Amino acid sequence: MAAKRVLLVGDYAHRDFREAVAWLEQHTELTLAATVTDGLAAMRPAAGDDDGSAARRQIPDVMIVVQSRPGQISPQQIERLHAASPLSRLVTLVGSWCEGELRSGRPSTGVIRILWHQWQPRLVPFLQPGSAPVPNTWRMPRTASLDEQFAATVGPVWPRREGLVAI
Repeated sequence: MAAKRVLLVGDYAHRDFREAVAWLEQHTELTLAATVTDGLAAMRPAAGDDDGSAARRQIPDVMIVVQSRPGQISPQQIERLHAASPLSRLVTLVGSWCEGELRSGRPSTGVIRILWHQWQPRLVPFLQPGSAPVPNTWRMPRTASLDEQFAATVGPVWPRREGLVAI
């Protein structure tokens, strides 16, 4: 299977993300961008490309926005990335300073949020085909609420029973 195309945007050189970036460099087709503007430029087709093949190659399967502290990349900037590639899966990889953001801040909605120390069990199953089943939340639409995402991880509450019910 082909390696997943990943666009990593943000503070990727921060020490919290070193291991994750090293793994991504080895196991994915990784493009690094320090800013959203650089990330958007990386998705554009190369000059003089008439057949569109470069445009298809440049569109990532996954866009990972890395933030070492809250507010480095605004929700509006994340929406710009989404508008440029609406079918790419959006993920934020957040550093240690962002761990309380769900209580005190306003994290971006519709984006899979992964803490810096959880990258391996949460990213590897999705980005490395065949390593483990893909979590249900990765398949959900971007508009799924946190409650819906949690329900997808738990699975059905009631046991399935075969039979007929007639009223």
